[in-house]
Amino acid sequence: MMQKVLSSKSRLDKIAGDILIDFARCDRLASGRGNAMLVSGSIYEACKFFELFDQTDLHGKCAIVTSYVPSTANIKGEESGEGQTDKLDQYAICQKMLD
Repeated sequence: MMQKVLSSKSRLDKIAGDILIDFARCDRLASGRGNAMLVSGSIYEACKFFELFDQTDLHGKCAIVTSYVPSTANIKGEESGEGQTDKLDQYAICQKMLD
């Protein structure tokens, strides 16, 4: 349950927004001479952050560093009629990043 709270969309949006403000405010980041790393609490959160940053000026400049390898075996059995699950989201976002 705690993971759901920590991974809530509004919380991730706020964190991403704060980071984007830092990129605009800090000279080294704004000039493109610096970089940043965000450590998340789960692969799912990392995927959601990637998705959020990919919709901003950071499009094409972000990546996820993880040992997770998207495989159809990871999502086997996830199609239960419940709609999009966290594992399906994670798989789709990682596939998009790798394309």
